[in-house]
Amino acid sequence: MTLQAIRQKYGINDAGLLQDVLLTWCCGCCTLIQEYNEIGAREGLKDGAVLGDVKAAAGTTGKEFKKYTEVRPWLDAACICVVDTPQYQRLRGIKQLGTAFLVFPQAVHTRFEHSLGTAWLAQEQADHLYDRQRDELDMEAEDVRVVALAGLTHDLGHGPFSHTWEEFMRRKERAATSAAGGAEAGGSAQPEGGGSWSHEAMSSRVLEYLVDRDHVEGVSGEDIRRVSDLVRGEPRPHSDVGRRYLYDIVHNKTCGVEVDKMDYLQRDALMCGVTVCRDFKRLRELSKVVGEHIGFRWSEYGLLLELFHAREYLHRTVYAHRAIKAGELMLLDILAEADAALGFSEGADQPQRLCRLKDSLLDYIEDYDIDTGCLYGRIKAAPLPAAVAAAPLSRCLDGGCESRLAAAQALLRRLRRRDLYRLGGQVNVPLGILMDGRWQRMAAEFTAEEVASCYDGGGAGVSLRPRDLIVSQTKIDFTRGGSNPLDKVLFFDHWSDTEGRYIQPNQVERILRVYTRHRDAALEAAAGAALEGWCRRHFGCGAPAMASPAKSPPSSPPPQLRPRTAAKAAAVTGGDSPLGRPLLVPLPLPREEAVRAADPRRGSPAGHAAVPLAVTSTPEATADAARHEAAPGTAAAAASKASGQDEGLLPPQSLEPVLAKMEV
Repeated sequence: MTLQAIRQKYGINDAGLLQDVLLTWCCGCCTLIQEYNEIGAREGLKDGAVLGDVKAAAGTTGKEFKKYTEVRPWLDAACICVVDTPQYQRLRGIKQLGTAFLVFPQAVHTRFEHSLGTAWLAQEQADHLYDRQRDELDMEAEDVRVVALAGLTHDLGHGPFSHTWEEFMRRKERAATSAAGGAEAGGSAQPEGGGSWSHEAMSSRVLEYLVDRDHVEGVSGEDIRRVSDLVRGEPRPHSDVGRRYLYDIVHNKTCGVEVDKMDYLQRDALMCGVTVCRDFKRLRELSKVVGEHIGFRWSEYGLLLELFHAREYLHRTVYAHRAIKAGELMLLDILAEADAALGFSEGADQPQRLCRLKDSLLDYIEDYDIDTGCLYGRIKAAPLPAAVAAAPLSRCLDGGCESRLAAAQALLRRLRRRDLYRLGGQVNVPLGILMDGRWQRMAAEFTAEEVASCYDGGGAGVSLRPRDLIVSQTKIDFTRGGSNPLDKVLFFDHWSDTEGRYIQPNQVERILRVYTRHRDAALEAAAGAALEGWCRRHFGCGAPAMASPAKSPPSSPPPQLRPRTAAKAAAVTGGDSPLGRPLLVPLPLPREEAVRAADPRRGSPAGHAAVPLAVTSTPEATADAARHEAAPGTAAAAASKASGQDEGLLPPQSLEPVLAKMEV
C-alpha cells in the first residue's frame, strides 16, 4: 500500500488536508497514523514524521489533553502558553483535596488537572452560547477565549494543600488583628472563613506575574482584568456592559450553578470512589441567556437539584469526614509551629513568594536538621548550597524557634503514621436555632474555654484544659443555607423565550397534563386553553403557570423526513410527495467536502447538506385528504386558507395515512 492508497482509503486527496484530519480525528493514536508512518518509513520518511507534524501544528494552534472525565479538553495557543510556565506547573504539586488521601488513598489528584477540566467546561459553555445566541447577544469569539482563560487560572492562587493553606493564612490574619491576651493556642472556635485572604484574589495576581515574568504572548492587560472579574464572579462598575451572563460560567454568585462545581464534583467523586451524580453536560446543552443571566430549560429542574445534592453528599462523606478534618487540624498546627521557626508565610501575599510554595513544604519541614541548619541533614550532613542558603526559606534558628520546629516535626511524624487527633464528640446544631438566626449569636460562645468550663469531671478524675481541645465548626448546606438552592436559578420554557422564570418545588411534584388523540395544532391549542380554564375555575385567579408547557405551534414548515422515511413515502406514492412540494432530504457530504466545509473556529465537519427531492402529490393522496378536509367556513378551513395552502395541496395531517402504510 502506498501513501496515495492511504489517502484514497480515507477519502483524502491532498497532503495538507491529511494533517488537518489527523489533528482533528486521531490526535496521535489512530490506525491511520500507524499505517501512514509504516508506509512513510518504507518510502524513506523518518518514522513518526506525520505524528511529529501533528504535534508541531498543535503547538501553534492548540492542544488536547487526556482527561479522567468526559472528553479530551482542547485549549488554544494562548492558554497553552500560560500552562507551559513554571508558575502554572506548580499546581501539579498541590493536592485538590488536601488531607483527603488519609482516608481515600487514591485522592491524590491535583489542582492542575482540575484547572484544565474547568477551562474546557468553561470554553464549552461559552462556545454553546456563542453558537446559539451570538447575534442576539452581540457576543464575540474573544469572549469565549477569555472565559476559557478564566477557568484555566481560577485556582492559581492556591497554596499548599489547597483550602487548608487558605484557612492557615486567615488564622494568621485573625491572630494579628486580635488582642494579645486571647484564647490559648488552638482553643478558639474555627468557623469556615473569617479572614480576607482568598485564593481568588491571589489567582489574578499570580496570572499577572507569570504573564510578565515569562513574557506570555496573547494575554493582554485587559484580558487579565477581565479574567480577574470572571474569577470573582462579578463585573466592575461600567465593565462588560451587556455581558453579565459571562460571569455566571466560572464562578456563579447568583445561583451557584457553575462549571467549576461541575468539574470538581465529578472529579472528586471519581477519585474517591463515590457515586454521586450523572454527567452534567446536558445542563450546558440545555442552557441559554435569558435577561442578564444564564437560564436552563424547565425540564432540567431535577438534574440541577441533583447537582446540589451531589455537593452536599460529598461534603458529608468526603470533605467534612471526621478523619479528614482531624488531619486538617493537625496540618494547621504543623504549619503554625513550623512557620514560627522558618517564616515561610512571610510575604506569601506576593505572587513571586507564593509560587515557591506547594505540598512539598511538608518535606522541607520534615527534613530540616535543627542541629546543623541543613536541609536533608538527616540524610547527609552537608551545608546548603549558597543559592539555597540565601533563599528566604533558609535561616538560622534560635532556641525558641528550635523548640517550635521540633514540635512541628513531632506532629508531622504523627501525621505520617496516621496517628490523628481524636474526635471527642459531635453534635448537630438544632435546625430551629439555625433557621431563626440564634446560632449567629451563639457561635461566638463556642470556644475551647467555654466547652472546657462545662466539664464537671464526671467522677473520672480527669482535668480538662482549654489547650487540650480544638473546637471546629463545619457548615454543610446546598450553597444557600437552609433555603431551596434552586430559588435563584432561572428557567425558560421555549428556546424563543427572552425572559426567564423561577420554579417553586411544588410545581414539579404534581403535574397536570391534558393530551389530544389527534395530530392537529388547533386541537392542541384548544386542549391547552381548556386546561388553563380548568385551573382558573378550580385554583381561582392565582392559577399557577403550566409546569410542562405545551409546544408552541410551529411557525416554520413541518419537520423534514428522515432519508429512509422519505424513500418509503416516495415508494408508496409512486415517487410523488404527499405534501405536494419538494422534500428536503439531508444527505451526508463526501468526507473531503465535509472537512473543507468545517467550521474554521471549531474544526468540526459541517455534517449534512439538504438536497431537494422534487415530487408532487398523487390523485389518491388528494382524494384521501379531501375526506379529512373540514367543511367550508369551519375553523380548520379558515386556518388552511390563512396558511396560504392551495386547494390542490394537502395539509400536514394528511401524511398520516401514508405513514401508516409505510409502517406496514
